[in-house]
Amino acid sequence: LSEYFYYVNNNNDTNPLYIFDPKFCKTNTKFNEDYQVPIYFQEDFLSTLSKRPFHKWIVMGTAKSGTAFHIDPLASSAWNALIKGRKRWALYPPTLHIPPGLNSKMVDDQFDDEERLPEPLKWYLDFFPFIDSGARPIECIQRPGEIIYVPSGWWHSVLNLDQTIAVTENFIDRFNFVQVCNRLKHEIDKYEDDSDEENENENQSQNENQNENIDSELIGSKCFDKKLLRSLVNVAKKQYPFLIQEAFTIEEQKKYKINQQI
Repeated sequence: LSEYFYYVNNNNDTNPLYIFDPKFCKTNTKFNEDYQVPIYFQEDFLSTLSKRPFHKWIVMGTAKSGTAFHIDPLASSAWNALIKGRKRWALYPPTLHIPPGLNSKMVDDQFDDEERLPEPLKWYLDFFPFIDSGARPIECIQRPGEIIYVPSGWWHSVLNLDQTIAVTENFIDRFNFVQVCNRLKHEIDKYEDDSDEENENENQSQNENQNENIDSELIGSKCFDKKLLRSLVNVAKKQYPFLIQEAFTIEEQKKYKINQQI
């Protein structure tokens, strides 16, 4: 940590380091006592899992650092509570295919170095001034003590205006369940279409009343996506069974082995 703060005070980078630590609550368990998830975001379909993907981070960055435009993984939602400094947020709704200044190659998972996403400061300098007023993003300046909510599927970019420290979490609840399932179905179908995929053991237990462990190292694999989909469906069946019909057609329930019997 001392090395990082030395870097913060002495760097001249145009795109400084922006650090996300997903294990801060495990490294120092006292952090778990230092904050509570805001009441608006406490519902989380994955909270019952004994093992789950990384979903909470302490985030530190100096002025000019930040994140380029992106949509959070698997269409999850997020909240960000700022402890120190100021952040400039830019957001676009899911109805926008790609934000100005980006192209399809940049947002593809396999984009190469020549098609890198523009850094936040570069985007504001090179693209923002030339965007028509009607096409500009929703913007705000976040200050200490304030919380930003990023809904499922929204494009967002963050530019740190000062040295900042924040806590952020991603979550899946009843309001983004359908979007998350749609994303998982899309990912699973991509693997089904891949002729080089490895054979998977389809005979493993699918006990509808038992949540499955999700290994963060398997994120992005067919096995991970199927396990996560089953876990989400199990929770929805118990709490909001009507969501199953909203997320899956009759044909999809058969395809993805969704049994509506609770």
